[in-house]
Parts: sequence; C-alpha cells; structure tokens
Amino acid sequence: MSIQPASNTTLLLERLQALAEPTRLQIVEKLAGGECCVCDLQDELDAGQSRLSFHLRKLKDAGILEDRREGRWAYYFLVPGVLGEVSRELEALGAGAPGCGCGTSASAPKGTDSIPGAISSGSALGVAAGSGRSCCGG
Repeated sequence: MSIQPASNTTLLLERLQALAEPTRLQIVEKLAGGECCVCDLQDELDAGQSRLSFHLRKLKDAGILEDRREGRWAYYFLVPGVLGEVSRELEALGAGAPGCGCGTSASAPKGTDSIPGAISSGSALGVAAGSGRSCCGG
C-alpha cells in the first residue's frame, strides 16, 4: 500500500483520532517492532477478539496499519512511513504558529501554566515548563 499524503486535514484528523486511544496506541507500539499475528496481539494486550478487531479496523481505516493473510491467520504491520508523515504534518502546523521573534515556533497557550501537566516538555515547545512564557520571556 502506498502512503496517502496527510496534507489533507481530514486524513490528518482521522489518523490523530485513531492514535489518540490507549489501546490503539499500544497496538502501534507493539507493531513498531515488526508485524504481528492478531492472536499474539490479543494475548499481549489481553484483549478480546471483538474489541481488538474494532481497534485494528480503526487503525487500518486511518491508513496506519495494513494486514496480510496467511492461511487462517492475519498478520498486521505499520504502513511504512505513515507515522513520519503524521509527525511532519504536525511540525508544519507548529512552524506556522506565531512566535515571539526569537526563532521559537510556538508559545504556551494562555492559562496553561495553572494546569498540571499541560506542558510536559518545555523544550519541545520552546516554553519554560509551566511558565506560560516563550523561551525569551516574551
């Protein structure tokens, strides 16, 4: 399967929604090591067949996973490059955000300094953790 460009906002949102669920994120983490039989995923995630099928379908519909059949077994794998595509799209969104002029691409939204855990990594956003200010104090 070829990677569909995630420049389409709808596709990017679909992929983000698919990844924004704990079980589906665990599936992606497991498959980052290579393809896996659905029966192994079921055991490793302690998930029932119906529940696991639902989550696999969401990830497959979003273009994050593909599967191959071998006899009666289904093997799932990550679509090569798709997570990098999502990452690049998010970086592009951040690059368009207004900064303070010091070369930082984003600053913390107002009010996030009072929300515990709102900024988990200040360096990733160019923000002093929990301060709500850009890196240069702007």
